[in-house]
Formats: sequence, C-alpha cells, structure tokens
Amino acid sequence: MRLLHRWIAPCAVLFLTIIAATGIYMQSETLWSAYHPIPRGAAQAMPAGEISHWIDTTLATAQRSQPQGAIATVSLSMDGNLPRADVVWTTPVSPALSLDPRTGNRFQSPMADAADQSPQRRLSRLMLQLHRGDLLGLPGRWLGLACGIVLLTLGLTGLVLYFKMYRQRIKLRRWSPFW
Repeated sequence: MRLLHRWIAPCAVLFLTIIAATGIYMQSETLWSAYHPIPRGAAQAMPAGEISHWIDTTLATAQRSQPQGAIATVSLSMDGNLPRADVVWTTPVSPALSLDPRTGNRFQSPMADAADQSPQRRLSRLMLQLHRGDLLGLPGRWLGLACGIVLLTLGLTGLVLYFKMYRQRIKLRRWSPFW
C-alpha cells in the first residue's frame, strides 16, 4: 500500500496542483462575488406580440442551420435589453445555437466578445478551462478524470497507511492520534 501511495503521488502532483489551484481561485471568486454583487439593471419583459414572430424566426434559422437535426428545446429570454433564443438539439454532438430572435442572426452579446471582457473575466475563463481540462480537448477531460481517480486513491491509501501506523502506536502504548 505504501509503495502504491509513493509511486502515484509524484506522478500526479503537477496535475493535482493545477486542479487544486484553479479550484481555489474559482471558489474564492464565487465567494467574493456573493458578498460584492455586480449591480444589474431591472429585468426587461418580453413583448407578448413579438414572441410568436421570434419563435418562427428562431425555428426557421435553426432548420437552415441543421436541416437533419431534431430540436429538443427552444427557450426565449432577455439578455439585458436584447432578446435571446437558445436552441438545443437532441444529439449531444450538436452545439447549442444562440440567436437574436428578431433577425435570426447568431447572438452577439456585448459580454461575449473577448476584446470587451475585463482582464479578471478572461482570467476566470482561463482558470475554468484549466480546471476542467478544456484547453486540451477530450484528452484534457480524460486527464481530469484520471486526476480525480488518483486523488481518491491517494486519499484512501493515505488513510490506510495512517490507521496501520496508528495501530502500531497503540501497541507501543502511545495513545495520541497525532504525532
């Protein structure tokens, strides 16, 4: 058990450090934003007379985009003052489609453009991509899964080693659980 623990740890330390550091950053940012919320304008209501036209435009654009694709859901929302339509397909390999339902053009949020984002927002996006393994694509996701398994293995083997050493200390009549 100790040999397994000692061989896995040095091999995994770099990847686990990256996952831990990016996770700490994202969690601290989440806590910071919970106590310092960004003021937002009042939510805008969707004009009822426009909704049927928006749905028709969205469905027509989605059918042109993927004629063979089957639509799972269509949702309308207001992104600030701009209406937004999101189309999700039944096949998981097809990416979701975000449209401006008034025109049928792909949705361009003012916040979506990387040039308009603040350095803190770009850093947050980079941290999330590092944490999830998105920068490496599918191999990065597998690496993230492997890191999770390694972390679980290290935790369990560490506990087994601790209890073995603790039992030896009890045999020597040393009752302290920490030494």
